[in-house]
Amino acid sequence: MKKITTEDATSESIGTILTVAITVVIAAAAMVFFFGMAHEVDDMYVVSTSAKFVDDAIVITYHGGPDHDRLDHLNWTIYDGAGAKYAGAPAEKWLDHPEIGDSTGPIGAFSAGHYRVMVVATFFDGTQQVILDKDLVKS
Repeated sequence: MKKITTEDATSESIGTILTVAITVVIAAAAMVFFFGMAHEVDDMYVVSTSAKFVDDAIVITYHGGPDHDRLDHLNWTIYDGAGAKYAGAPAEKWLDHPEIGDSTGPIGAFSAGHYRVMVVATFFDGTQQVILDKDLVKS
C-alpha cells in the first residue's frame, strides 16, 4: 500500500462550504439590488432625550443631536405599572421646537411604583419616531 502525503492547507469539504457561502452572499446582494428592498428603508433621524425622577416628579430633558434642526416637536406619554396612561399627572404633553437643554419641568407627584416614559419626536417632514422608551422605578 502506498501512503500519499500532501501539504494542502484546506480540505475539499471546507473549500466547498466556502464556495457555497460566497454564492449565497452574492445571490442575496443581487436580490436586494434587483427587487429594490434597500429602497424601502425609511430615513432615521438622530435626536435624544432622557427621563429621570427628581424627588417625586419626572423630568424629561432634550439633548439634541445631528438632526436637531429638523425636529418640530416632542410628545411624551407616561404609563403606570399596569400599562395604562398615568392619570395622576398630565399623561401626554408636547414640547414645540425644543432647544438643546430644554426640559419639561417637574411632571406630577408620583407614588412608589414602576412607570414607563415614551417620547416620540415629530420632524418637519411629518415623520415620527420613538426616541425614548424607558422604565423608571420610584421607590
